[in-house]
Amino acid sequence: MYAVPMRVLANQFGVEYKQTVNRYATSHDLRELGNVSVQTGARPEDPRFAGDLIFTTIDQLLSSFLTIPYSLSNRQANLNAGAIIGSYLVFDEFHLFPVDENGDGALATTLHMLKLLKGITPFVLMTATFSKTMIERLCAELDAEAVTLSQAEIDAIPSQRGKQRRYRYTAQALTAGPIADDFVEHRRQRVIAICNTVDRAQALVATLQKDARLSGVQIELLHSRFCASDRAMKEAFIQGEFGEEVAQRQCGPAILVATQVVEVGLNITCETLHTEVAPASAIIQRAGRCARFAGESGLVLIYDVPQRDDGQWNFAPYLDPKRGKQDASPDETEGQSKVCERTLAALIELPSEGRVLNYHAELELVNRAHAPFDEKLLERLHDNRHGLSAAVESVLRKQDRSAARDLIRDIDSRTVIVHSDPTELTIPNPYRYEGIGIRRNTLLGWYTKVQEQALTLELDWIAKIAISEETSDSSDSEAAEQRRRMETSWQALRPSSLKADVRAACNALASAGLVALNPALVQYDSALGFPLC
Repeated sequence: MYAVPMRVLANQFGVEYKQTVNRYATSHDLRELGNVSVQTGARPEDPRFAGDLIFTTIDQLLSSFLTIPYSLSNRQANLNAGAIIGSYLVFDEFHLFPVDENGDGALATTLHMLKLLKGITPFVLMTATFSKTMIERLCAELDAEAVTLSQAEIDAIPSQRGKQRRYRYTAQALTAGPIADDFVEHRRQRVIAICNTVDRAQALVATLQKDARLSGVQIELLHSRFCASDRAMKEAFIQGEFGEEVAQRQCGPAILVATQVVEVGLNITCETLHTEVAPASAIIQRAGRCARFAGESGLVLIYDVPQRDDGQWNFAPYLDPKRGKQDASPDETEGQSKVCERTLAALIELPSEGRVLNYHAELELVNRAHAPFDEKLLERLHDNRHGLSAAVESVLRKQDRSAARDLIRDIDSRTVIVHSDPTELTIPNPYRYEGIGIRRNTLLGWYTKVQEQALTLELDWIAKIAISEETSDSSDSEAAEQRRRMETSWQALRPSSLKADVRAACNALASAGLVALNPALVQYDSALGFPLC
């Protein structure tokens, strides 16, 4: 079982494996190739984990181990739990497994599972961007062996031969000007620019499209606020135009503006990559989309993020959950913002002309930026071990599906649709709509900002929350889900000039699962996605 943090990776590996198998089948006259499947929420090809090789998400794997499988009812849960125990487990991009400030989430649960299965189930954890501190502690905890390639071994890999990637810090914000300057001066063919937030990516595209120097240049935008169908078409286009096969490209010079969605899952390359400062691990992941293939050379330009009103760097969405509390000690505020600060400090030390960083130099950057954060994370995991053990034991006994929020992934986004009149009659089953995931804080910020506009327009409502009556029947998950959907009603959140009313509405939004927004305040654009600014 090959577990990854997101669906797009499972789909990608499934395609790549089948291509590899077909090549071997032809050259070695293989007749029986085994059963290979993909099991995700969007592609439930193997709900009972019966395949010989299964590409799946960490959410599917952990829910099955905990006997609350997303793909089966509770009565059949033992099937998948047994399949996991009897398999060889591969965890790829392990550093991207979710974990919160309390030490809860898939990363902690995976480690606990591997401790329980130590000596029974073979496994391998794979990552390119964990600090040395984290690797050493994990090996000690799991009685595992660290395998790190030497530079000579890396250079011997065919896909790595002749590659060179230069990193350079530039003390200015990421705007259209520097991108266009570099594009025109060096006659670039493929350039990628990565912003930390969707709003800034949308604004950057709008500005680039107005630059006369880029007339005739294909400018694409990719982020998380596209409908699934639009995003799939965009990814397919980007894969073709920024992929390894130059001969297959259909358009001329192109610029891709994106967010974190390109850090993994897209096998693409460029000559120059412009990116805002982020945690070192994210910078390295992004840089992997520059000079990605053998024989290529590229330039990675890192820019400052905007400043907040108080003069501090706005590293959103890489924030410290406890930052800002008056009684918080410096240790308590160790989080993603401080990782960004240490990353920035290391990048500032690069020479003005930049520096070529090989794999081990990139790891040193990760060690410098992430080691203190990883130490605090390991402490939280250690302090939380007894509570985690009790929680896992409880869910194994009771098959309580609500435990998935703490043990696997606490979804921080809310599903949003746009509808002029959501009611029990017009939308009896809103879960069949193709919604878009919006970060909770982004949605709450938007709701607060549009109050005045909604009052001016004399709107009766700003948003409506889908309310579904919970079912107590957990024996058949499919039937229970159908009943839950049939009982959906809608709660209207109305504009108000009173802070107390807005605060109460925000609390309701924060706990909502699905929200309909008034089209008078926001509209979806297939080219720009969902704007919330």
